[in-house]
Amino acid sequence: MDILCKKCGCYKPESDYYVRLDVGKFYSTCKSCWSLKGKRNHQKNLDKDNSRTALWFANLSKEKRQERNKRSWEMTKSNPARHEKVTKARRLRGYYHNNRLKRPDCTKCGTPNAEIHHISYDSEITTWLCNKCHLEAHGKKKRIPTG
Repeated sequence: MDILCKKCGCYKPESDYYVRLDVGKFYSTCKSCWSLKGKRNHQKNLDKDNSRTALWFANLSKEKRQERNKRSWEMTKSNPARHEKVTKARRLRGYYHNNRLKRPDCTKCGTPNAEIHHISYDSEITTWLCNKCHLEAHGKKKRIPTG
């Protein structure tokens, strides 16, 4: 069934709309209009966000910064294998976030643009699940924010 987007005025299939998980209905704005709105807001608030971050770092005392850096270094030194894993995961997350790599479909239901699910954090066994299947795997009801 096609739904009318309140923003662009086009009829699009249900797959082009996000679902409100609190009531189980579709949002009235399609995913592409939703994305454009987010990009505009990001550009509009970029200076504010950057100044907020700069202010936070400026207010951080020299001792706190040194302590923070020391803790980070100690974690890296004590467990280099974990540090390597975390670095690799962050790099991969950035590739998916910046669309350098395409996310595969959900292995359970076939929904496109799935997110990674760690079957076991001790080993590197993972699978790709959509948000709905990911929630079911963890036994949760609320939406998990994605990256």
